[in-house]
Amino acid sequence: MQALGKTLRSLGQSLDKVGVALEGRLTYTERLVPSTRLVANAGNKPVLAEGAFVAPNASVVGEVSIGKGSSVWYGATVR
Repeated sequence: MQALGKTLRSLGQSLDKVGVALEGRLTYTERLVPSTRLVANAGNKPVLAEGAFVAPNASVVGEVSIGKGSSVWYGATVR
């Protein structure tokens, strides 16, 4: 199964390269933005207890402790 996965990945990468070559200079390369979910500030890092939930697009910044069973919901910022 692992060999099949590697073969399919290689095929997909080759197909992507052909597509990029066809687009020429009009190629758009999407850049990934670093995660801002847990961010240190002035040397202080957020502490996240086991079982706490932080939504993928939420931000917890600096000297913050999120307790067990707590949640930080979508789009929220805790500083």
